[in-house]
Amino acid sequence: MQRSRAFILAMGLLALPMCGCPRFPRPEDNLEPNNTTETATELEAGGPVDARVVQGNLDVFKVTAGPGEVLIFTLESQGEEDCAAFTVTGPDENELYADQHFFCGGRDFDAPVAVEGASLDMSAEGIYVLSVPANVAGDYFLSIKELGQVDNIFDFSWLYRLTATTTELAP
Repeated sequence: MQRSRAFILAMGLLALPMCGCPRFPRPEDNLEPNNTTETATELEAGGPVDARVVQGNLDVFKVTAGPGEVLIFTLESQGEEDCAAFTVTGPDENELYADQHFFCGGRDFDAPVAVEGASLDMSAEGIYVLSVPANVAGDYFLSIKELGQVDNIFDFSWLYRLTATTTELAP
């Protein structure tokens, strides 16, 4: 009897690496569902929004801009893991900025895809400033993905405050 229990335990321990670590989901914020462009949370210019992005569930925001403007997304970390990846798409669904890393900590190795004039600046205080030129009038979408580690037991999540503003494109 003890041999069969030991065998079952050993098989379970061997199977765990093949199945991955168990996940314990974290709660979402009150903006859900906002994980597609159809259900995106609309932002008012200059109005901050407090949110939480959880690993495996995008946060998508929509802001309207006109030609000749620069969209500026300011994201202030409010706690938790902060392993975010950002993508901005224009009205024509083309990516204007897209992080290319897939795991937490990959930002130093994988340069983003970015159109001319798009940039991401990060401060030591946990503030991200993502700037993207708006060359066409219409709706622009910011997608925020929380990354993780291969072996994390709890889904990573990030609390943040997002403010979107526009400014005139320099001549």
